[in-house]
Amino acid sequence: MWKSIVGIIAAFAALFGLAAKFLGLDQADSSLWVTIPLGIAVVGAVLWLILSHRAIGRLAASRSARYGVNMFALSVIVIFIAVMLNVIVTGKRVQWDTTSNQRNSIAPQSQSVVEALGEEILVTAHIPPEMDRSPLAPINSQIFNGLMEMYRSQSSLVSYRIIDARRNPQDAEGLPSPVQPGDIFVTLGDRTEKVEPYRASNLEEKITRAMIAVTREGESTVYFLTRRGEAIFESDQTGQGLDQLRDALETELYGVETIDLLEAGEVPEDCSVLFIADSSYQFTDADLSALTAYLNRGGQVIACVDIEPLLMGLADSALVPYLEQFGCEVGTDIAIEQSLADISLRGNVSFSYSPDFSTGRFSRTNDITRDLFDPVEIRMARSVSADDLPRGVDADLLLSASPSSWAEQGLDMFKLGRVSVGDDAIQSSVPIAQIFTVEVADHPAVFTPVAPEVMTEAAPTQPLTLIETSPEEVIQEPTEPLEISPVEPDLGLSLDDVPMDPGGSVDGGREPEETEEPEPVPPARILVIGDSTLLADALMVPGLTGNRDFILNAVGYLASETDLIAIRPRDTINTGFTLSPFRMRVLVLILLGMPLVIALMGAVVQSLRRRAA
Repeated sequence: MWKSIVGIIAAFAALFGLAAKFLGLDQADSSLWVTIPLGIAVVGAVLWLILSHRAIGRLAASRSARYGVNMFALSVIVIFIAVMLNVIVTGKRVQWDTTSNQRNSIAPQSQSVVEALGEEILVTAHIPPEMDRSPLAPINSQIFNGLMEMYRSQSSLVSYRIIDARRNPQDAEGLPSPVQPGDIFVTLGDRTEKVEPYRASNLEEKITRAMIAVTREGESTVYFLTRRGEAIFESDQTGQGLDQLRDALETELYGVETIDLLEAGEVPEDCSVLFIADSSYQFTDADLSALTAYLNRGGQVIACVDIEPLLMGLADSALVPYLEQFGCEVGTDIAIEQSLADISLRGNVSFSYSPDFSTGRFSRTNDITRDLFDPVEIRMARSVSADDLPRGVDADLLLSASPSSWAEQGLDMFKLGRVSVGDDAIQSSVPIAQIFTVEVADHPAVFTPVAPEVMTEAAPTQPLTLIETSPEEVIQEPTEPLEISPVEPDLGLSLDDVPMDPGGSVDGGREPEETEEPEPVPPARILVIGDSTLLADALMVPGLTGNRDFILNAVGYLASETDLIAIRPRDTINTGFTLSPFRMRVLVLILLGMPLVIALMGAVVQSLRRRAA
């Protein structure tokens, strides 16, 4: 009886936990909705196995159990043989990379670029024999062949070759000269791109960049809105510059420029994405008018709105009320993350609270964040909500804090180092980044400059000047009235002279001229992020944070470069280990000694049994 009760409780607990996980209760409310039921299910399953061990043993020893196991094993063998035959026939290479940094497979971005190929691409490497013999060479035939086989496993349109241009100069015909040892070239049709200087650890990144260069038509340009010019990219000791972001964009073959709308007057036509990431930029009416015109022609914008000006007692950016017309509400608050700090021996739990945190709560429905897994580092972010979206505007939440976070509205108390959940509007899962898609035909961007206030009580700043005039000069005599002629003017045309067609038109039946319909305007997109420091050099470290992939994916999405929306190649990490001579001897002793010890123990046991018999 108890066995059945324990089994039923475990089964229902498992079903409840899986249902809670499927419904997302662990993300919307608390993870306890999943962990507690599944924990009960595991404990119940173990108790059921202990109470039912005799019945399980009898079942395992039965003839039906043996037949079932044999049938299952036979089915697995047949399926394995069928899969292997299919692999051999199709020639498709199949591999599973279980390394921590995926060192035995190419990055998702490289896979995306290769899978998008429409014609054969050739990778040529000049590797003379002496490079294979030199341990200091940046590349050898083994490294190159291994990497290119990974590319070929993704597409049969990738081919490669190794040449020795010194012994066989004809193999280097058509390649940019001079061809030096170690040079690598990527050729697609009549376009050839030389791979930039590389190391063995970043060779994949450089080859993938060359592939993008020969497959891309034209260049996309990213503009940074600033009044500081190139100084916006300069990094200081705190790593607050954008130099790493510029380098990452140039690696993706984007052109990077700066622009001051107060001087330029408009966003250039070649602007693929406009970055608003300078917290010191003060928007004027001219700036917002130029931004409005850019959005109404299908512009793509990444806007970062910081909380620092409010914390310093300054006025909020004029961009905040401007974005409200799209249903974007940037909160006058700061996201606070609560995390477990300590658990004492008595069971007392303490928590820590910080505006600086990392989050991996990405949207899995948007192309920008679908494949991201490294968390994004946040430094004092504002909430970005989608509220009362107007017609023609859609919003998609890309990034949010954990369920234990809240948006602190008490900025004065925060500056004193105090926070509390209280009556804050957002008390869980603070939204950090939202992308708004605007159909400008249905909802065009609008900006109305604020009219200057009329001074009613303030005294004029300039003294009044009295102009003396005589009454005769002020009062003018009335002019004589115009005479109306009784004779109608002769215009040289009467109604009898106007030709009329049966339809009643007066144009002589001429067909109206055809007018060309204007081309449809693509939708404008605005990615609003409540923090600009996530773009800073200190946080744009690939492999340590997800900031770089998040921003580059966003740029690729907005610029319609879909093959660039993926995880970028990373520097390979040597996870091997080197044994000292002493450790090598210990390892050999263990490998050879353990079997001998086991054999000796077996012989001793056998001898004792014979004596006992």
